[in-house]
Amino acid sequence: MRGLVALLMALIFLMPYVASGNFDLALRWVKVEKDVVIEGEIVEVEARVDNVGGVSQAFVVYFYLDYMDEEHLIGTKRYESINSYRLPKIEFDTKGHEGKHEIIAAVFDGNSSNNFAYCSIEILKTKARQNILIEKVYYYAYPNKNNEFISIKNCGGDIKLNGFYLTTHPWKRANKQNKVYLPDILLENGEELYITQNGSSFLCEMGFNASYEYYDCSPIPDLKREGSFYLPNYGGVVALKDSENHTIDCVVYGNFSYNEGWKGNAIEGKEGYVLQRNGCNDTNTSNDWKLVKIGWSCFPPFHFKASYVKAFCSPDCSYNVVSKALEKAKNISINIYMFAHPY
Repeated sequence: MRGLVALLMALIFLMPYVASGNFDLALRWVKVEKDVVIEGEIVEVEARVDNVGGVSQAFVVYFYLDYMDEEHLIGTKRYESINSYRLPKIEFDTKGHEGKHEIIAAVFDGNSSNNFAYCSIEILKTKARQNILIEKVYYYAYPNKNNEFISIKNCGGDIKLNGFYLTTHPWKRANKQNKVYLPDILLENGEELYITQNGSSFLCEMGFNASYEYYDCSPIPDLKREGSFYLPNYGGVVALKDSENHTIDCVVYGNFSYNEGWKGNAIEGKEGYVLQRNGCNDTNTSNDWKLVKIGWSCFPPFHFKASYVKAFCSPDCSYNVVSKALEKAKNISINIYMFAHPY
């Protein structure tokens, strides 16, 4: 019995809303604001529905792409009544729909001869620019620090960042995502940008200034932000997108699952640790990443030539070796490391 009820409810939900036989609706036209667009644009679709007979009642206007079935339904608009006419509008996300298409607007009543309208749209294919990657993600900051950060690195040729943005809601329609827009600059090969929540707190723990911040907390430049932007401590996703909503790079961490631009399990992180990419490797899996403690020293490898090298154990043999080296030295450089980390 429960199975039958569930089946009936599903059919009610999936079947188009059909007005009663004495209520006649006519679809005069359907149109798009632009009939040629680039893939990834959000396009407004509008139709006109006329009441050509009968007593006003509730009805639904359906919008389809190419075929009238559930898979190709791109939007609906419901009205409780109609006087002379209605102008239903929806927003259509063209991401993933490149090519020539037909948009169908439909209502359902007893007179099917005037229930449909059609228009054409061409969606031009765009190519994602793959040169830049998310390099580091610090999502689980210590209490009251508010210094989450993300860094991006150019692993290819020089590239303009206009239109690129970061989001933690990549599964949403482009105009519904939260966003931090990257600066309109040329990012050179090997260059890395640090983008933080709080520039002052970032400096305190990292020892250098971030490139930008997305909340106005310090003198460093601010980035344009849309919506609330934060990195959940127990799991989430960070995606780098271009102006056409292509996912350029993606990182999934903690107790979270997402599969566009990512494969397999999320990265396991913990409080006070930074997710850091292993070079420019990009297999879109957790194998590309390692954990490092916040405030770490990251010295690049260096090469030198020496005519004589002596290996020794410390502290057992270090005094004699180091003291003799100091006695023979012409110049001495002293580096002091201050242990200021409160954790």
